[in-house]
Amino acid sequence: MPSKILEKRLSILEKAKQLTEEQGFFTIPQLANLLNMPRTTIADWVSRLVNEGYFKIVEPSKARKPALYAYVFK
Repeated sequence: MPSKILEKRLSILEKAKQLTEEQGFFTIPQLANLLNMPRTTIADWVSRLVNEGYFKIVEPSKARKPALYAYVFK
């Protein structure tokens, strides 16, 4: 049985992949709402997954507009 951390990571990866396939990008608030997790938790995971090469920044945040990210299909 996978740990809760690995389950959380997998759910974020799967939902980000789905959103990228559907609309070409995703935002942290979108993931937080869809997964019913705090935005800060999602932001930490997204930052980690960007550094690991799973996500890329499509457009940085501007003023009150959130950054756009995309799943990197390998």
